[in-house]
Amino acid sequence: MILIGVSISLTTSFDAAAQEKYKVTEKDYANSDVDMADEMRANGKIYIVVATIISIISGILVYLIMLDKKVKKLEDLTETIAKEKELHKS
Repeated sequence: MILIGVSISLTTSFDAAAQEKYKVTEKDYANSDVDMADEMRANGKIYIVVATIISIISGILVYLIMLDKKVKKLEDLTETIAKEKELHKS
């Protein structure tokens, strides 16, 4: 976990240092064109991107639901074991 944090911080610091600075003008603020999105929409590739994102999110959701069911079974199992131990002590 620490290794991941260190690598992320190093990566972001290198990216920040490697970027050149330029002056932002009023023309930049008025620019509302998103060329990449327009091109992807024109080629029909935007649907591939949306489908990929939806499938990743749904996969994570299914995994979390399955994990929740497993945790619930473990909680029930530990609860029954604790009750059995109390009965044997009495």
